[in-house]
Amino acid sequence: MRQQYEPSADRIIALYQQLEDDILSAVIRRILKMGYVSEASKHQLEVLQAAGLLYDDIVQLIADRTDACTAQVKALFEDAGVQTVEIGNSLHEAAGALPIDIRQDSSTRQVLEAGYKKTLGTMQNLVSTTATQTQTAFIQTCDRIYMQVSSGAFSYQEAIMNALRALADTGATVSYPTGHTDRMDVAVRRCVLTGASQTAAAVSLRQAEDAGCYLMEITAHSGARPDHAEWQGQLVTITGKDAGKIIDGLRVFTLSEIGYGSGEGFKGWNCRHNWHAYYPGFSTPNYTQEELKKLDEPCISYNGKLYTEYEVSQMQRAQERRVRAWKRRCITAQEGVNSATDEATRATAQAEFDRSARYLKNNEAKLKDFCRQTGQDRDRFREQVLGFNRSTAQKAVHAAKKSGLTSGGKDGIIKAGGKITDKNFMKTLEYDEQAKNFYKKCCENDSDIEFITKNTDFTYDEIKSIKSHMMIEEHLFKDGSIRKFDPSIDQALAWQRLINGTDIRETDILLLNHELRELLYMKETGCAYETAHAYSELKYDWQSAIDAIVDYDELK
Repeated sequence: MRQQYEPSADRIIALYQQLEDDILSAVIRRILKMGYVSEASKHQLEVLQAAGLLYDDIVQLIADRTDACTAQVKALFEDAGVQTVEIGNSLHEAAGALPIDIRQDSSTRQVLEAGYKKTLGTMQNLVSTTATQTQTAFIQTCDRIYMQVSSGAFSYQEAIMNALRALADTGATVSYPTGHTDRMDVAVRRCVLTGASQTAAAVSLRQAEDAGCYLMEITAHSGARPDHAEWQGQLVTITGKDAGKIIDGLRVFTLSEIGYGSGEGFKGWNCRHNWHAYYPGFSTPNYTQEELKKLDEPCISYNGKLYTEYEVSQMQRAQERRVRAWKRRCITAQEGVNSATDEATRATAQAEFDRSARYLKNNEAKLKDFCRQTGQDRDRFREQVLGFNRSTAQKAVHAAKKSGLTSGGKDGIIKAGGKITDKNFMKTLEYDEQAKNFYKKCCENDSDIEFITKNTDFTYDEIKSIKSHMMIEEHLFKDGSIRKFDPSIDQALAWQRLINGTDIRETDILLLNHELRELLYMKETGCAYETAHAYSELKYDWQSAIDAIVDYDELK
């Protein structure tokens, strides 16, 4: 009885993915058309003029998508309503209640229409912020390029590539009233799927009320939040009748107990639960208590470890995001090649494309292996970036083959690193040596501290303390020994990304928080490293976060 909205939502999201690609292309063309302006006053004037033209372009691009999007959202909600009513009819008819025709039932139509209008309005309000967000990002990007080049820290070509990488990673964004921002496709997906799910639940509730049914059975899935796991697979009373009782082995919760109507509760933020009518004496529970207990038991093997279905799904989503990210890098680099006004910039953009193609193919291979080991189906849509067309894909394949799928450049310290698995175990000595060399190079001066301070929200003193803790100081261990930490390839890779500032990951920031909490606890208590490490893991579990990642990066 599980409803699937995602296939229909995919068509809507695809429209906005194409819109995002078009917006990024417009931004890149404007940046490259401007070129580098050496005088500050002239630079500002040209940036503001270009920003105004860019804003008008984006407004028009959004307007061109609006009508098609409106029709698709309406069709999605109609499908969701039909599915919900069909499921409800089968349950109500079995208990002797009359079925309804959604086309003629005004009560149900009102609920459906209200949900559709609310969702469409929310989505359009979000997308309307994109033009302003992009204009602001354009101005900031141009100013960053100017400062990098004028300071002498980067060549114009290097500054352009830094900008293209940042644009690819950030994408076109929307802004929420709270100030939070999201990529456009992420925001649209969340808005549409949440709206459809909430509306379907409201339709199901109205149908039950009209049929005189006072109980609803809640679905269950693995990986539910602890406060949701309490009531999943159980019953909820919509009238208050039989609250707290046990019926057919299921506990009866109230609407307030499951948090219906709140962001944290049933049908709130990212809630994947649903409900259906339940008639005592006629209905049979969809789950036994034993089945509910087994939902979170690890049962899927990957790289020698067992994971729950939910954990595996999240691991797959993470790998799909990495594939999409590298496709976007390819697209922006290719736009740089196409729009470059001089051969030096074009050559730099081509090198960036080749590099991105190499990492794309590495990550696609890892995703394929993951699905093979876990038995998961490839979700091609979640890997899709619409601007990454057949021509771009063929160029990426060619670039990856030309490079031999190897990592690292001629100036790199670490040529290939990442998680040590059974497939690359024989290279552990090589990775250890590379990590040692990297630590040694970092300890020669404090320039890394300055760069990381600029690229994060941490203070200079905090980064200095973290570096000293990781690379310089000796520490007490539980075996009584006092020694430095062994150089870590994973920490070296994270440190390099933090220095570069162009590919910083959530796990890299997690590492900084972990190390800072660990070192402060050791200073406060005088405890051994292992104790402080366990304490820090309670809040910032960096090791677990990267254990699911099998990655190959370069350090330059």
